[in-house]
Amino acid sequence: MPMDYTVIQAVRQRFGASDLGGPPGEAAVFGNAPFVGRSKEFHFDCPSVSPDDMAVLQFTSVGIDVDDRAGRSPSTLRINGVDVAGGLHVGPASERYPLWTTQLLLVPQVTLAEHRNVLFIEAAHAPAFINEYVDSFVIDNVVIFYKTRVSDRTHGGPPNVVLG
Repeated sequence: MPMDYTVIQAVRQRFGASDLGGPPGEAAVFGNAPFVGRSKEFHFDCPSVSPDDMAVLQFTSVGIDVDDRAGRSPSTLRINGVDVAGGLHVGPASERYPLWTTQLLLVPQVTLAEHRNVLFIEAAHAPAFINEYVDSFVIDNVVIFYKTRVSDRTHGGPPNVVLG
């Protein structure tokens, strides 16, 4: 079955409660990533998508460190209002700063549409911390790979790129 992909976001995006950066050590990793706030919607299209098939969402992240007791991030990751299983993972860290990690998630069937898809990401709120800490992290290189309908696929065109 033919496949295609859409670049949803090719520029680093920094999430959190303020533009002041994250915990010590993260500033060097976060660099000059644009601050987007606690949450953001990314709009994208998937031309000729086969909605009856699963898709694959891939991106890199750094600095996700708020987790529940099972080690999962309570931050939100949804496509078209559907939670993507696995969500945002808490990433690895060295002794001084967090490390980049690649996240690869399966998007459920009947989630994607050809047009007007929305990826929603929201940083976790951790009320157990002083001042009700909101996780600070960066995502980068967000791409979705999906199967296409055989009869609608046009060959030779450029990939779908949306910079939000």
